[in-house]
Amino acid sequence: MTSSSLVDILRGQTARTVAHLGAEVVAGGERALRDALRSRDRANYLILDVTGQADLTVIARAVRDCRVLCGSSALAEELASTWHAPKLAPPVLLPPDRGVGVLCLAGSLTPQTRAQLEHLKTKGVVSLVLDPRCLFDDNWAAEGVRIAEAASLHLGRGDEVLVHTPNDPEAVRAAQREGARYGLSGAQVGRLLSEMLAAVAVGCCECTGLDRLVVAGGDTAATVCRALGVQRLRVWREIRPGLPSLLALASPMFLVLKSGSFGAPDFMAEAVSHLKEAAHVPA
Repeated sequence: MTSSSLVDILRGQTARTVAHLGAEVVAGGERALRDALRSRDRANYLILDVTGQADLTVIARAVRDCRVLCGSSALAEELASTWHAPKLAPPVLLPPDRGVGVLCLAGSLTPQTRAQLEHLKTKGVVSLVLDPRCLFDDNWAAEGVRIAEAASLHLGRGDEVLVHTPNDPEAVRAAQREGARYGLSGAQVGRLLSEMLAAVAVGCCECTGLDRLVVAGGDTAATVCRALGVQRLRVWREIRPGLPSLLALASPMFLVLKSGSFGAPDFMAEAVSHLKEAAHVPA
């Protein structure tokens, strides 16, 4: 696809101005590119041609002070070398292994997450499924307590526990139909389920001192972190490319948070093993 085609596509999607700088401008070097960028300040979106890694180096140096960059993860690799090294943060210690199991929460309906849940179950992980029908009556709080108590019983014994929303297509449709009776969209039903999963996490923490958690689903992860008061995280170790473990900075919580569409079928099982084994790895 040519750059002119990209410009035409983007112009068809926005009322903002779209401009283009060709490879010959980038080839002129950092200063020439900076001058060209300043001359195009009135453009809301600016598309640049790239013919190789050297072009990315030039672009990174020219745009390192820009606030918003998008469209190419390859640029991030070159940007890193243009920024000053941050001050090293003080060390954060892993929560000690106190014999409590790892809790896995899943609110994602993607095929990748479904495969990961099935793999976990083949490993003998205790599986508990939330009943979405309870969202629409006075039993929703009791359902969360029931699941949290059942999960806590196993976690306290050192067992791993999986708590997830129904991922059978018909069960999902039934929950959405029931939600529609109350004027709720499918997205709103999903948010309610995420909130119930978050309540389960809070209940397990209160009952067992849980400090190791795997969460699948971006919205679910955000909801769980809010409920647990997790606001700042530090990357600990990369488990798979783009999928690291994380340490909460203000609370003793060791986590893996993943998008629903990320990871091979065995990833959640690998994340559980990682969280358990890391307690014995020097910082």
